[in-house]
Amino acid sequence: RMRAALAEQLPALIARHHMAWLGGDHSITLSLLRAYRAHFRQPLAVLHFDAHCDTWPDHFGEPSGHGSWVFEAMQEGLVVNGGFVQFGIRSAAERGPREHV
Repeated sequence: RMRAALAEQLPALIARHHMAWLGGDHSITLSLLRAYRAHFRQPLAVLHFDAHCDTWPDHFGEPSGHGSWVFEAMQEGLVVNGGFVQFGIRSAAERGPREHV
């Protein structure tokens, strides 16, 4: 529900304001990237500060969650290929998700 509610508000916010989004729950990140991709009509570069890479193809059996948003963003073409930089990763997990970025 949060993603849908935010997605409705984003086009107007993005059209009126220049914003930087810092912190918060990863459940909104994918909605933000989708809206900015639509607004600018091109993929985005992303600086990701986190302890985890969030590149899992699913989240404990759920198709989407806070551990899968980077994987989803890349699959959807929301991010420039080679334009996703992560800082602070301390838990790279298994090899497959770790090497996805």
